[in-house]
Amino acid sequence: MGRYVYEDGRPGRPKVPVKPEPPEDISRLISRLNGQMPRLGIRGWYRELAKRQRREYLSANPSPFKSGRRISGPFEMDRFMCRTDIVAECKNETDLEVARFNGRIVLEIETACPNGLIFKKIRALLDRARKRPSRRINTKHWTEHRVLVLYDLKLMGYDLSQDRKQLATWLFPNIRSEKFRGDKFDRAKQYLREAISLLPALRAQSSR
Repeated sequence: MGRYVYEDGRPGRPKVPVKPEPPEDISRLISRLNGQMPRLGIRGWYRELAKRQRREYLSANPSPFKSGRRISGPFEMDRFMCRTDIVAECKNETDLEVARFNGRIVLEIETACPNGLIFKKIRALLDRARKRPSRRINTKHWTEHRVLVLYDLKLMGYDLSQDRKQLATWLFPNIRSEKFRGDKFDRAKQYLREAISLLPALRAQSSR
């Protein structure tokens, strides 16, 4: 698809009409989460992001999990994701995906290898993993850019690219400049991707 061009030949974005006020249910959502996000610690951010990722996963893969029970924390999420053992065998692609999501070490072991050598290698891998410094996670930008609201809007079916102008108006109504609103919305999408990518680190830090 080519770039949009105005009638006078100038490149740019097409004029998209927007509604200045969000629907009542979205207005309540924004108000509630704007009050909640500043109070979330690392565990709270893990819980809220993981809960939404679970919804996103189930909407795309409705059959694996049929329970609608609410997930309340990292340890319960572990149980929900069928991780009842501290050491478990990955038997299929889903097991591997879950293990990686939860920040576990995934090993490939030659069963014919002597136990002494296997245990030595495993111990070395664990030592390296445990010595890695924990990344300091700054959630201030996530709050300022309302990433949980953005995630919920995405789960409600809004297209974060096509509905960019409308969603930016709803999320950041105090910014008068359309350009600055759009720029902040674009940063919000980047922070949302960052937050999701840091779920394993959030889980590890919230479990301490």
